[in-house]
Amino acid sequence: MVEMNERKKGILKAVINEYILTAEPIGSRTISKKYKLDVSSATIRNEMADLEDLGYLQQPHTSAGRIPSDKGYRFYVDSLIDVERIPESFEEMIRKKYLERKKEVQNIVQVTSQMLSQLTRYTALVASPSSTDYYFQHLQLVPLEGKKITIIVVISSGLVQHQTLTLQHRPSREELGNISRLINDRLQGLPLGKISSEVLGQLERELKDHSIFRELYRSLLTVLTEEGLSQEWGKIHLDGATNILEQPEFSDLEKVKVFLKLFEQEDILRQLLNRIPAEGLQVVIGGEIPLQEMKDCSLVVADYSIQDTSVGKMAILGPTRMNYPKVIAAVNFMAEVISKVMREED
Repeated sequence: MVEMNERKKGILKAVINEYILTAEPIGSRTISKKYKLDVSSATIRNEMADLEDLGYLQQPHTSAGRIPSDKGYRFYVDSLIDVERIPESFEEMIRKKYLERKKEVQNIVQVTSQMLSQLTRYTALVASPSSTDYYFQHLQLVPLEGKKITIIVVISSGLVQHQTLTLQHRPSREELGNISRLINDRLQGLPLGKISSEVLGQLERELKDHSIFRELYRSLLTVLTEEGLSQEWGKIHLDGATNILEQPEFSDLEKVKVFLKLFEQEDILRQLLNRIPAEGLQVVIGGEIPLQEMKDCSLVVADYSIQDTSVGKMAILGPTRMNYPKVIAAVNFMAEVISKVMREED
């Protein structure tokens, strides 16, 4: 019975590290030359044959070297990986980007997907929190220059939604204050998912003498109700879709078309993330992903928190040959930074 001993572990780790770099089948001579394992090339060749028998490596062609299997990647991620550290300079730069958008959750989610994609050079997916996770706290109508006003909505955890619009007539501060007070009186404490067009319709009837409210109505639908919020809350922010073109595994045009089409199907991506347990960081490899189109990919997924409450997930999608040490470090880091920034007081 062939067993996984320390020497086999070292050779498997070397093969995977080399394959991540080159995307080419790895031979025993390459491992012997590049990695100081203190064994001969013949011994490495025999050990690689044993690793193939154990299912950790596979040989794509009879005369070729070997490449890792999904089982090999799984063992590597669970037992052999050396997770990289994110440079402190990156942390400072990313914290500044978050603080510029602090408390505006949709902007924070967008920045997260952008930064993850830039850090890893793979495709980043970040799910916005669901609107059902939050409650209305208060609304403020702020007059700007001329006929412009800004609608500011503060929801639970101090997060902010806002929208600027131009009215037909210049509003008075007093009228805006009266409308704000009535809206706050009627909506305070309601879950965002319970604020419907019917609820705002009732407010419209109560405020029928205020022409400004009629102009505000459409914007309030967008900022407050499930119909409008569903377009942003629960949205999947995707960055780096074309990064997949840089991976040799996806040089086949038909394969690329399948992925680009998949990236347009937000419901499928949302369901995919929802099927992965939100328990810290998860690495889902190859055939473990519940989508046939992604059988040659891996996902590194983590949940993120706002005010110490887990509210969404972020993920990196790449080939099974992805740089796991770098990607795991990046996803862990971004999840921690979001949580840290959102815990801090204004």
